[in-house]
Amino acid sequence: MQKVSYKGWCTLINKLLVSLFCSLFLLSGFQLYAKEISKEAKIFKKCAKCHGERGRHKAFDRSEIIAGQDVSDLVESMKFYKDSKFEARGVTKVMAKYIKQLSYDEIIALAKYISGL
Repeated sequence: MQKVSYKGWCTLINKLLVSLFCSLFLLSGFQLYAKEISKEAKIFKKCAKCHGERGRHKAFDRSEIIAGQDVSDLVESMKFYKDSKFEARGVTKVMAKYIKQLSYDEIIALAKYISGL
């Protein structure tokens, strides 16, 4: 069995500590990023009821597939539902009900999320 010197142990422990701290730092950054995404994902859960989990279903066979659409097109469409008044019942009223609850910042964030699906 080979003996390891005191200096060798210190070097080994220092390397392990540096690796541990680097790993913790990277993981903490990942968690912050994950929390940022989860807000849009949480909002999208309401959308997913009609548009599908990944935004790849035509809602009631009337809408386009929303996943991957251009951000500006999605924002324009959502702002239309937010700013318009719908007297009739049906799909447009359901869509407007969900969108009217969102702020304009949330609409932009949601559009970016949907565009990335």
